[in-house]
Amino acid sequence: MPPKAPDLFKYVTLFDKAFDNEHYRDAIFYAKFALDLYYSDPDYYPTFKLAMFHHNLGNTFSMLDDEHSAISHYLKSLELDRTTSTLDDLATSYFQLKAYGQAIEVFGQAIELSPQNPYYYYRRARASAHANRMDLQVIADCKKAYELRNQNGSNPKSVEKTIIKILNHKSSKQLIDFIVNLPDIVQKTELLQECLDPSSMLGLYFASQSPTQIQRIATILHFLSGPEDPIEKLKMQDTRELKALGFFDNINYSEEMNLEKLLGDSIYKLK
Repeated sequence: MPPKAPDLFKYVTLFDKAFDNEHYRDAIFYAKFALDLYYSDPDYYPTFKLAMFHHNLGNTFSMLDDEHSAISHYLKSLELDRTTSTLDDLATSYFQLKAYGQAIEVFGQAIELSPQNPYYYYRRARASAHANRMDLQVIADCKKAYELRNQNGSNPKSVEKTIIKILNHKSSKQLIDFIVNLPDIVQKTELLQECLDPSSMLGLYFASQSPTQIQRIATILHFLSGPEDPIEKLKMQDTRELKALGFFDNINYSEEMNLEKLLGDSIYKLK
C-alpha cells in the first residue's frame, strides 16, 4: 500500500459523506484532494475506481446544476471505464442543456450496451420529441420501451405514463398526420391499426386522447381499405356514411362543414 493510500481513503470518505448529506460544495472541495492523490500513483489505484469517482463527481456538479462541469467528469469517467450508468447520466446532462442531438446519440450508445433496458429507449424518444423530431425512430423507441416495460425491475405504469407524455409532446393530430404521410401504404396501415389496438403502445396512447382522434383514425383506415383510389373515394364520400362511422360524434357538425378541414389536410396525402 503506498503511503498516500490512507489520505486518499480519508478524502473519498469525506466526499461520500458530504454528498450523502447534500453538502455538494464541500464534496467538491474534498474531491480535489482525492483526485490529486488518485493521479499521484495511477498505476496503483484501479482504473474502475477512478472512473467511478469521476462519475460521482459529475453527479455532484449536476446536483448544483453545473451540467458543463458534470459532462467533463462523465467524459473522463468514460475514457477509463465505459458503463451504461455513466452514459445515461452524460446524456441526461446534455438533455438538461437542450443539446438534444448529443443526448440522442449518447442514449443510443447506452442502448447498444444494454439493449434490454426500457429506460434508455424512452429517454432517447423523449430527447427526439424535444428536438421536434417525429419519425419512425421515435415510434420504434416508444414501442420497444413498451415491450420491455416489465423487465429490469421497471415499473410498467411508470413506463407507460412516460411514453404517453413523450407522445403528448406533439399533438395526437400531428402523430396521425405523420403516420398518414408515410410513403409505404402497408406500413401506415399497420401503424394506424395499432392505434386502435388497446393492447399496443400506440393504442395505449390514443386511449388517453380525445375520442374524436380515434374516430378520425377509423375513418382514415376505412378510406385506405379496398382497391379504390383513397383520394377519389374521399371525394365521393357521403357525409351520411361518415355519420354511420361515428366520426361526427362529439363534433359540432353542420352540413356546411368542409370534409378536408374535418379530416385534416393529410387525408389528401394518403397516396
